[in-house]
Amino acid sequence: MVADSSGNLYVTDGGNRIRK
Repeated sequence: MVADSSGNLYVTDGGNRIRK
């Protein structure tokens, strides 16, 4: 999981960022 500068959480899936 990653969070962008806005604090949105993402899961990385094969290099694609999918917003949860």
